[in-house]
Amino acid sequence: MRSMRGLLLGLLLCFIAVLGYGCMPTYRCLSTNYKSSSDINESATATVGSIMVKWTTWDDCVGEQGGRVFATYKDNEFSQELIYSGLQGNTIFLLYREYQGRLIRGAFTQQLTYDLSKSKILTFRAALLEVEEATSAYIKYKVMFQIAPEYRKK
Repeated sequence: MRSMRGLLLGLLLCFIAVLGYGCMPTYRCLSTNYKSSSDINESATATVGSIMVKWTTWDDCVGEQGGRVFATYKDNEFSQELIYSGLQGNTIFLLYREYQGRLIRGAFTQQLTYDLSKSKILTFRAALLEVEEATSAYIKYKVMFQIAPEYRKK
C-alpha cells in the first residue's frame, strides 16, 4: 500500500510538472558558428610544428527544463588545421589535420608539398596563402583567402 501511494504521488507530481514546467529536459542548438585563427592579408609567422591556419565550426546548444536553461554547451565541433612542417631545398612541407571534437580523424590527415620555385602561392581546399619567406625553421606568410573548407550551414 505504501509503495502504491509513493507511485501515485510520483505520477501526480510529474503530471503537475508537465502542466507547469515539464518533466523531461530538452536540448536544442541555437546557432552554428565559424572561427578562423588567421586574418586576411595580415602577415603571420609559424615555426616548424606550429599551426599556420585553423578553422573551427561548432553549434551553440542549450539544455532546458521547465522553461529554464540549466546547461550551455558546444556540439558538433569540427576543426581543420594546416601546420608548417619545414623546407627542403625549394620544397615546402605542410601537414593537414582534421578533428571531430577533440579527437583527431586519422584518415583525414595528409602531408602536403609545394614547390616554391614554381609559385609562392599555396592553395589547399578553400584557402589561398602567399609565402613571403620560408626557412627550415619558420615560415612568414599571408592568408589571401579562406573559407572553412567544411563549413556546414544548417
